[in-house]
Amino acid sequence: MTISIIRTSDGAEMTRIFRAVLRTTLSLFCLMPVLWSGKPAAGGEAVPDMVIGTGEGRTIRVLCMETQPPYLQIDSRGTMRGVYVDLLELIAQKEKMRFLLSPRGAGDVRNSMYQIQPEIVLGSLYPVDPEQERFGYLPVRNLDPIDPGMAENVARILENFPENERDSLCFALPFLWESSTVFLPSGRTDGLNELRGKRICVVAGAPEEKFLTNLGFKKEIMHCPSAADGLRILASGMCDAFVCETFQGRYQLEQTRRYRYAVDARKLPLQSYERGLVVLHGDAAMALKIGHALAEMKLDGRYNAVMNKWLGQYDEFLLSPQILVQAGCVVLLFIGAILFWNHELKRKIRIAASERDRILDFVCDGILAVDPSGRITMLNRIAKLLLDLKDSDVGKIADEMIPGLDIRRVIDDCQPVYNLEQNLREALVSCNKVPVFINGRCYGAIVTLRDLSELQAMAEEMTGVKMYVESLRIHNHEFMNTLQAISGLIQLGQYDKAVAYIAAETDSSQSAHSFMTERIKNAAVCGVLMGKAGLCREQGINFVLEADSSCADHSAEISERSLVIVVGNLMQNAVEALQEKGVDERAEIRFSMYDESGYIFLSVRDNAGLMNARIAERLFDKGFSTKKKGRPSGFGLYTISNIVTSLGGDISVDFAEGEYTDFTVTIPLPKKQEGLAYAGSY
Repeated sequence: MTISIIRTSDGAEMTRIFRAVLRTTLSLFCLMPVLWSGKPAAGGEAVPDMVIGTGEGRTIRVLCMETQPPYLQIDSRGTMRGVYVDLLELIAQKEKMRFLLSPRGAGDVRNSMYQIQPEIVLGSLYPVDPEQERFGYLPVRNLDPIDPGMAENVARILENFPENERDSLCFALPFLWESSTVFLPSGRTDGLNELRGKRICVVAGAPEEKFLTNLGFKKEIMHCPSAADGLRILASGMCDAFVCETFQGRYQLEQTRRYRYAVDARKLPLQSYERGLVVLHGDAAMALKIGHALAEMKLDGRYNAVMNKWLGQYDEFLLSPQILVQAGCVVLLFIGAILFWNHELKRKIRIAASERDRILDFVCDGILAVDPSGRITMLNRIAKLLLDLKDSDVGKIADEMIPGLDIRRVIDDCQPVYNLEQNLREALVSCNKVPVFINGRCYGAIVTLRDLSELQAMAEEMTGVKMYVESLRIHNHEFMNTLQAISGLIQLGQYDKAVAYIAAETDSSQSAHSFMTERIKNAAVCGVLMGKAGLCREQGINFVLEADSSCADHSAEISERSLVIVVGNLMQNAVEALQEKGVDERAEIRFSMYDESGYIFLSVRDNAGLMNARIAERLFDKGFSTKKKGRPSGFGLYTISNIVTSLGGDISVDFAEGEYTDFTVTIPLPKKQEGLAYAGSY
């Protein structure tokens, strides 16, 4: 037998080695009860299986890899409770499903999966890393329930995966958010870097072990079965820090009162991660069903309610004064940046709004904007003038404030309306109504309004000025003919006949003009009639002003422009009708105009006889015309009809085909109508 003797020249070295061996032995001796006390949940008993949900159909077996409180725990009546149970109950209630929850812990997942044959594995890390996860021998695809395209993503996965291997495919979904916390002996404020070279306890197989290993703490790590055991080891002084999942550690700290004053929890910036739910056997339908349920629970607040119920009381942050000062400075800088940005944004918005208002007020058309509910959101200056609206009308229902606008239909049908002539709040306007689309959705409408008085002014210019020019041309032509006749008589020496001819022409002209001016007191209308009478003489048409015609000047009550347009267009149409038929000695136009009983009546009758029932049906339609001319036509009678309607009057046509056409216009006099109504009330 050979005996080896170890010599040392330094007794202190031997003492140090002996003390180290003794300390290690005592630590292992104290740790043995802890290592053998791996309780899967509160109470020290194995957690039984539990049926969750009352849905019809098959029971879905769920293997739970996380059995620590407050995720899973047994209450005083032996019933399983916790975050996982409540979340599964919400899913079962939402999708009418039934689960059989089998907690087995994370010790040997493969054996548990072989024994239980689950369809769902609950409690794995998310997203799943196939190379690191304990059941990584199965192909796993990570899904996001909040993603609107989750169903399309699943379809692509199935399309690109061999059909004969789909039974091995797994779908992972995020189920529960977690974070890591460092627990220290009471009074200690060590940072993570200050723990190097010291003993750090972690739960075996927990994510914190991998995290600390990656940070270079591999030699400092010692293992324990559960969070309760880790706190016990920390309180006994066998380690310098305990790192575990936040909520498990805080739950155990609250439950074990004797540790409450011996251990502090300090939230260090370690990591945040999620526990996942993995659907096995390539069951895409179940994955989508559970994913949609989780997404809906997160959106309607039920998911957060469960989290706050079980985890809210433990979600605390114990920060050092230095961190608080730094965070305060960051918050102040952030608030200052927001205030400065808000000030600049408001200034730019005010400038942009002012520029927009100036531009809108500069536009000659009225502009009105409404929101999706049909309420007025904006009016420019012209729109207020045309429709007699005020700034206080913004925010009111447009169709109620402006009868006949019918903007609600434009918003509902999402169809624009162009060049629609309407009488809105006693204003004759041409409307364009266009819905406003943002990302394919209707967010209101814009209405542009053009005052048709501009059109009336142009029509007056076309009928009035052109009429005066035509009248001057006719008078000039007649005057030249008269001069030639007088010149011929003088050259023939028939002086008496020349004098008689001059006297006859003068009396005839003066009598016709004096008759019109005496009967028709409105100068503009009288001027139109004189011009048209001259045109009739030139064309060989007999123009007759009815002897009983008599009309006072009502320009204060009815716009002269409106009467000029009506009279000028009707007379011109009568002349053109006779020209189209062919002027002969019978060609005649009869005009009458008089006022009585609070109305103005006027009539234009020609004997061309071109009117028939087919034409009469469309006579006042916009753009309809029977004239064969190179210039645009079909707007005269349409304009007259709009003008008469806006004045509250009526226009009608009476005809006998081949004999005559008679247009009759009736226009009420507002002031006289009020007087008649007042008198009739007695």
